[in-house]
Amino acid sequence: MDHDKIAALNARIADDLYVQGWSICPDYVPENLRTALLADLAAQEEAGRLTLAAVGRDAAQTVETAIRNDRTLWLAGRDLAPAAYLDLMGRLRLDLNRRLILGLFEYEAHYARYDAGGFYRKHVDALHGERNRVVSTVTYLTPDWVESDGGHLVLYDAVDQDREITRVLPVAGTLAVFLSEDVPHEVLPPARPRNSIAGWFRCNPSGEDRVDPLR
Repeated sequence: MDHDKIAALNARIADDLYVQGWSICPDYVPENLRTALLADLAAQEEAGRLTLAAVGRDAAQTVETAIRNDRTLWLAGRDLAPAAYLDLMGRLRLDLNRRLILGLFEYEAHYARYDAGGFYRKHVDALHGERNRVVSTVTYLTPDWVESDGGHLVLYDAVDQDREITRVLPVAGTLAVFLSEDVPHEVLPPARPRNSIAGWFRCNPSGEDRVDPLR
């Protein structure tokens, strides 16, 4: 892994987040790592471990296929590829804290597979003031993705939530990063299966009257 390249990209991500609240980095994840992650995801899929994603938190979680119909599996660092990816995001966490003083405490992530025609309606990843998710990430894994394959991630303006600010084509290796509370976004239907990793950097909102550990 080219550590100087990652350091430069992390600096750019921090600058982008400070200025506009989002950043798109093509070719962020090295090809050998994303190939290994895709192979791991395929093995988990074959083993039947991916399940329909839910919306909401804790006891309020429900499966709502009219809102989203992707299938997910939480990452654990037991295997080489997920561990290497979590290490890469750990370095991003430290660099963001160093440059932006965000107080990011931990990171959680899951594989996300959208079958052809899948979607996730417009939403934000955290309610204002909750601080359970501060910075969101999406990493794309499916190779040879072209414009006609669709499946774009659409980011919307924080104030005028009907105004698109960018569309991200899910090209393998691309990393999208944005502020969880401030950037509404949606996933448009792909023409073929679309594989990614969605993740969130969290602060630690646990206290004397509230316990909110990582999954």
